[in-house]
Formats: sequence, C-alpha cells, structure tokens
Amino acid sequence: MLFPPVRFNGKIYRRYMFAREGLVSVNPSDQLMEKLSVALERRSSLILAEEPFRAFHRESDGQAGLWIDHFHSLAIIHLEEQHSALLPTLRRLADEVAHLLQVKTLYLRLHRRKGSAPREDDLIVLTNSEDARGEYEICEQDIRYLIRPRTQVNGGFFVDARGLRTVVRSQSRNARVLNTFAFTGSIGLAALAGGASEVTQVDISKGILRWAKENYELNSSLCEEQRMKFIVEDSRSYLAREERRIQAGKVPFDIVILDPPTFGNSAGKPFRLVSEYRDLIGQGMRVLKEGGDLFFSSNCTQIALRELKRAVQDVATELGRKVSALEVITPPEEDFGLFVDNRPDVRGVHVTLA
Repeated sequence: MLFPPVRFNGKIYRRYMFAREGLVSVNPSDQLMEKLSVALERRSSLILAEEPFRAFHRESDGQAGLWIDHFHSLAIIHLEEQHSALLPTLRRLADEVAHLLQVKTLYLRLHRRKGSAPREDDLIVLTNSEDARGEYEICEQDIRYLIRPRTQVNGGFFVDARGLRTVVRSQSRNARVLNTFAFTGSIGLAALAGGASEVTQVDISKGILRWAKENYELNSSLCEEQRMKFIVEDSRSYLAREERRIQAGKVPFDIVILDPPTFGNSAGKPFRLVSEYRDLIGQGMRVLKEGGDLFFSSNCTQIALRELKRAVQDVATELGRKVSALEVITPPEEDFGLFVDNRPDVRGVHVTLA
C-alpha cells in the first residue's frame, strides 16, 4: 500500500511551507493536513511494510499534543486535553484525514489532564464506518495481535516498542525468558518467535493476561510445543518468589524483561515507578543468570536516561554483578524522530551481565 499524492478535493497540501515565508495565507485546516502529508512522506518505508507505525508524532511533526498510530485498516488519533482546541478541526477533517491515511476507520482518543477522571466520550469514532468494531487483527513481523481501541488507550499494542520487540526476538534463541508486567504479551510473543525455549508471561490483571493468551493462540505456529506460561500475579511478588527458588537451586532465566507502567495499584497499594525502578532492576538481576540479558523499558518521563544508566550500574555493584554491555532502547527513529539524550520518550536499556 503506497499513499497517493497529497491531494484531496482538488487541494494540494503544500501551502503552509510557503506561508511560513509570508508568501501565502493558510487556514488551520490546510496547515494541519499539510503537516500530516509531510509526516507520511517521511514514513514511506513503513507504509510499504503494511505494519503498525506512528503516522504522526507530536512536536517532531509540528504539532504538540497530537499523535496518530496507524494499524492498517484503522488509525487512532491521540489528543491531549490541553490541545482540545484542535478537536473541531479534526472532526471537520475526519474524512480527509482518513483518506490521507488510507484507513476505513478513524478513532480519536482524548487524554485527560493528570488527575482527571476518564469519561465515556474520551473515545470518539470520527468516521461513520461499519468497520468501527471493537476488535481488529494486526500483524508485525509475521506475528499477529488483537487490538481493541475501545478497551485500551493504545488499543492494547504499543507501537513505540517495535525496536524493543525486534531486539528481544533477536536475542531469544533457546533462551528461558521472563516477561514481567506482560500486558497483552507482545514482547513475550516476540521472544517466542525468536526461538525461546520457554516464555513466562506475568501480569497482575487476569483480563489482560487472558488477552495475552488470545494473542498467543492466534499464532498457531508458535503454539505447537506449548512453550508459554501465563501467571496472574503482581510481578514484584513473582520476582521475589523466583529469587527464593533460585537460591534453593532453580535455574535462573536467560532473559528478563521489565516493562512496568508509570503508575499502578496492587492489592490496594499504590505503585509509582519513579520510586521503585531501582528495586525492580535489582529484582530482575537477582533472577538472571551470569551472562544474561535484562531489558528495562518504560514511558515514565520522570526517569532521565542518565539516572537510569546510573541506577543499573549502582544496583549491579551492590549485588556483586558486573555489567558487560549497556545499550539504550529508543523508539524507532523512522516514525518517532531522532533520539536526543534529554528527550523523555526513551524506552529503556538493554543490560548484559558478565
């Protein structure tokens, strides 16, 4: 699928580039459409791949508070509440945006300010399409997943973790893999596709883990040897229990994945990653074999990359472990832009222990 020239209803959206030089006037609708058009031109290789990608990314593409995830036949527009002045324009341009993105269905998810209660009208179907159903099947690198835009803010699939899934897949041959805070299981499935001998998916939510199992069963070629386990438990409790078992002689894991949320609640006890990430890294290292790989991933904007790197080194030293390699995991440059060290959207780090 290759997007056509950026033209709709006789308009060619090139004018705002000249407007910046004062050569022509431009209305906000045309300006937004032009920004979308330029963003899609920059992502031509991703468009041809026909896999999920970030079609528009905030300030990187010229509009704060706006991002769009593309899932083949549908797209989800995300808009922060403080930029809700764009909402009337997006409603008015819904058909044009859908045409430009070449999707049947266009959802809009409004993100409330921190502390605000979610509302039923936070999700809006912008296009009157019969395809606006609750569940869709998508594919990334030959792995199939179910997404549900009405149920989860991101549909149950994080586009910005594509690079992480790729790296985990490449490292997983014959490995015993532990995926904590597993969510809908995409990273664990990537490990299984990479040839992992065993994958354990752990999440505290029974419903979310049921979704992860559905994703697993959707990929019948990966299910033949039943190499994936699903455990409904607080990931911190599971890690503590596995540490005791390893001390008693159980074989540690080859790969441990820590992909916690920024905030959460377990058994009535609040979870704040910014105050717990060092302890989580320590728990992950304790159940990891010598020479094993630890992946720590998060979207927490309060944890700076330099602080995360320092925490990894400090925790390893405290445990008498040595870090032989430490690589930064960033969102894919093709659709998220070039990573800058102080940008908050670092996905995390890949740590190899000596």
